Amino acid sequence: MIRIAALTLFLGLCLTNPAWTQQQGSVEINTDSNVRQALSAHAQLMTEYPGMDGFRIQIFFDSGNTSKQAATNAKRTFETRFPDIAAYLSFEEPNYKVRVGNFRTRLDAEGCLKKIATHYPSAFVVPDFIEFPKIEE
Repeated sequence: MIRIAALTLFLGLCLTNPAWTQQQGSVEINTDSNVRQALSAHAQLMTEYPGMDGFRIQIFFDSGNTSKQAATNAKRTFETRFPDIAAYLSFEEPNYKVRVGNFRTRLDAEGCLKKIATHYPSAFVVPDFIEFPKIEE
């Protein structure tokens, strides 16, 4: 008698459990045309400007006849010492600059500055347009 009641209760619970009785279906998402246009414009903007406002560390700044070669040497030396940190050489007339890193926050840049300070004591953090961080898979 108890076994039959327990079996009936067990079968009743199994057959009424939503996980056992789920049905297949589909979901349709309707969006306003303005939302689609905004998303499309945002995607286009991201392909034209693949970066964001952030910070870098400036390790070199010079102008003059030999400044291009000196900047190239400074960049190469940095890349040898710190291969895991990106380095960028830029020219803003009449100055050559070498800036390093892609930091989203000043705090991150300051942490890296401490790491490289023994080799670059006059380096300092500057606001810059940085590359998007790499997404690791």
